[in-house]
Amino acid sequence: MQHEVGVYIFCGFLDAGKTSFISKALASDELDTGENTALFVFEDGEEEYEEALLKNTDVFHLEKTVFSAEKLSKIETDGNYTRIFIEYNGMWELGDFLDVIPENWVICQIMTIFDCKTVLMFNANMRQLVFDKIQYADLIVFNRYKSGEDKMPYHKLVRGISRNNDIIYENERKEIERDDIEDPLPFDVDAPIIEIGDRDYAYFYRELTENMRAYHGKTVRFLCVTAYDRTLGKSAVVVGRHIMTCCEADTKYCALVCEHNGSRVFSTGEWYRITAKVCVTKHKVYGGEGPVLLGLKFEKAPSPPQDEIITTFY
Repeated sequence: MQHEVGVYIFCGFLDAGKTSFISKALASDELDTGENTALFVFEDGEEEYEEALLKNTDVFHLEKTVFSAEKLSKIETDGNYTRIFIEYNGMWELGDFLDVIPENWVICQIMTIFDCKTVLMFNANMRQLVFDKIQYADLIVFNRYKSGEDKMPYHKLVRGISRNNDIIYENERKEIERDDIEDPLPFDVDAPIIEIGDRDYAYFYRELTENMRAYHGKTVRFLCVTAYDRTLGKSAVVVGRHIMTCCEADTKYCALVCEHNGSRVFSTGEWYRITAKVCVTKHKVYGGEGPVLLGLKFEKAPSPPQDEIITTFY
């Protein structure tokens, strides 16, 4: 059997500070364990690694041509490495690499480092690459943060994509500030009827599907477009909205099963504002348990303006 190899991935765009963070990690008491380590560098920035910090570490400057399990595994086994650090190229999608890593490689942490001076510009012009670096990360580091600067633009950038990673800021004094901004939902979950704003369906859908039990028995009202086929029977319809998480290419219809009394005939593509009670139960559409809406009221509604038909997190 092959031994497991711990892998630490550092993502970010050129000159964001990846080399500095990797150097500090290699020299830290936590990670300076004497393990036989390989450092794969897929991007050459202005800063170089100091030899004194590379104890028990061999550096490999690699191209994308090594993106195969066989080539990566050969480097690992030839050097008998038990730990691998990776400085990843910010212009490449991380999924391309994660899809080909050898089976015995265990991802210990994925860290993404952004430069506060450039990250919002990158997000405006290369949204898909920024999205890619956030969606996989365990930790987001906003480097070169100015003490007292408003953290909210950076916070919203991350939380619009994922709520599962930690966020920290390194200021000009090299001090770490943690992100302590609370994320109130854009709707009142304790209201007798939870009103979902027409622009807020993406947040509602994510919140409901991630925390189903918290919504069991609650009543919600929201704008939706229907989808129907005969396999649902006469007393069920699918309702939802199209959600774009990153770019137009990844837009998908995110829907929920809605049961009703069968007195109304639904067809695909109709817009309704529905009031329904959430019940967490098994349904064939989900292939198991899921949030089933018990329709209480169906009001025909006009289609939203063209630029509001697709909902987003930002």
